Amino acid sequence: MIPTLLSCAKENKGYNESFGIFEIGHTVNGYRSDGTCNEENRLGAVLFSKTKGEEALFIEARDIIAELTSDILHKTVEFESSEPEFNYEHPRNTFAVLVDGARVGTLAVLHPSVLANIDKKCAIAFFEIKTEAFAKNEVARISYKAPSKFPTIEIDLTFNAELEELSFAEVIKLSRASAGEILSDVKAQDIYTNEEGQTALTIRFFFSSNERTLTKQELQPTTEAIISALTACNLTFKS
Repeated sequence: MIPTLLSCAKENKGYNESFGIFEIGHTVNGYRSDGTCNEENRLGAVLFSKTKGEEALFIEARDIIAELTSDILHKTVEFESSEPEFNYEHPRNTFAVLVDGARVGTLAVLHPSVLANIDKKCAIAFFEIKTEAFAKNEVARISYKAPSKFPTIEIDLTFNAELEELSFAEVIKLSRASAGEILSDVKAQDIYTNEEGQTALTIRFFFSSNERTLTKQELQPTTEAIISALTACNLTFKS
C-alpha cells in the first residue's frame, strides 16, 4: 500500500508544499499454505512536506498513531526499533508499532535513495497499520480523573540518544517512578540529527498538582531525579 501512496505523493507534489494521503484497503502479501493469496486489510498514510523537516513529519505520524490507539482502544501505543521489511524503508529510522506487546504496523521515513527519486528537497514520513491485528486488541475500560484546577508546568529536557536502542515506554516508566504523581504526562517533542549522525531527543514533561500551583524552581530536584533515572535508557542529558 505504501508504494502506491508514494507514487500518488510524487504525482501531486506540485500542487501543494505540504499534504497527507491515506488509504484503507486490502493488500496481498504472498500466499497462504493452501495456495490462496494472503490478503490483509491495512491503513496506510504518507505525510509529505517541502517546508517541514523529516523529524517533524515523523513526530506527526507518530502522534496520529498514538491518537488512533488512544481514541479506539483507550491504550498507549509503543514504538520499537525494527529492521526494514521493504527496501523503501529507512535502514535505521524504521519502527514497529506495538499494542500490548503485539506488532500491528510500521512507522518509518523513506530510504534516502527513494526519497531523492521523489523530490530531493522534500521530507516524507509514513505508517502502515494492519487493521485486523489492531482490532484484535481488547478495548480497555475508560477511567476518568478530575483535572487539576491549577495550571500545568511544561519542562523540556534534551538528551543525546540512540533511537534504535531506545524504548520510550521505559522512558515513561522511569520518569514516573522518579517524579511521582505530579508528573502528569511525558511526550517526545523533537528529534534532531546533526551532520555527524548524532541524534538529540527533546522530551517534554508535564507537571501538575491538585493542591497548588507548582514552580519550576521547586521542580528542579524532580527534573534532576528524572535525568539521573534516564541514564538507564542510555540517555545523556545535554546541559
